[in-house]
Amino acid sequence: MQATAALEHATALRRNAQLRLLAKSLLPPQQAESIQHHVKFLMAQHTYLAKARQHMPGYVEAYEEHLQREAQLTAAVQQEISR
Repeated sequence: MQATAALEHATALRRNAQLRLLAKSLLPPQQAESIQHHVKFLMAQHTYLAKARQHMPGYVEAYEEHLQREAQLTAAVQQEISR
């Protein structure tokens, strides 16, 4: 279980780093900064969940659903950037 959480965390870190670089290279500075702030917030949530998963499984399940919706929003933004 911890190995899976660690792998998910590493994957999220890589994906979000790529998103930050893409935003920085393609967008005006103010928009890139806004997206980078959003990605940092998502990473903080993800880190919190990795720790909370061990202590509050029911809460984490509900919150993971919320994060999935946020990830979908982030993916939509990334898709817009790629156009």
